Amino acid sequence: MAENENVVYDENEGTVTLSDEAGNTAVFHFYDETYIPLDDEDGVTTNFECISSMEYNGSVYYALLPEAADDEEPDEFVVLKGEENDDELLLSSIDDEEENQKIGELFLKALFSLEDMDEGDDEILQ
Repeated sequence: MAENENVVYDENEGTVTLSDEAGNTAVFHFYDETYIPLDDEDGVTTNFECISSMEYNGSVYYALLPEAADDEEPDEFVVLKGEENDDELLLSSIDDEEENQKIGELFLKALFSLEDMDEGDDEILQ
């Protein structure tokens, strides 16, 4: 287990845990090449790469990158909230702007903390 400021890396569990300014903890799981097809309101399906999930304040959130065309890397990720419904995971947008901002900032903090890890510690990716 490694620690950096308010960030704790647990290589055994494959998680990163950090605390927000209020002391609430967020636990992140990182994924390697995990894709999810999602339909928009017009029925158009887009593949997203799930880069991370976060457990925070009793909810689970997902950071997703849209599948890039022509070898271009996407410059933004999408954050969706997960909810269980009859053993099925439903992903929905976060309508509350303050919640959306907070969750996005936590994901950014966790993702940037991974960049600070030594190159030999990349086992955190599943």
